Amino acid sequence: MDANGGVGGVWVAVVMVAIAASIAAIFRRHQPDLRQGIGEPPDTAPVELPR
Repeated sequence: MDANGGVGGVWVAVVMVAIAASIAAIFRRHQPDLRQGIGEPPDTAPVELPR
């Protein structure tokens, strides 16, 4: 981006934000609905670590 100077860097940032916003909008329906909280934590058991 040195050939375009600071303006080129700004345009790269703008394009990256647009791509990120597009991906978030496209996959919106696949995101979990957390308005009611995350619910109960799953049951877990202690994990033995090797020594």
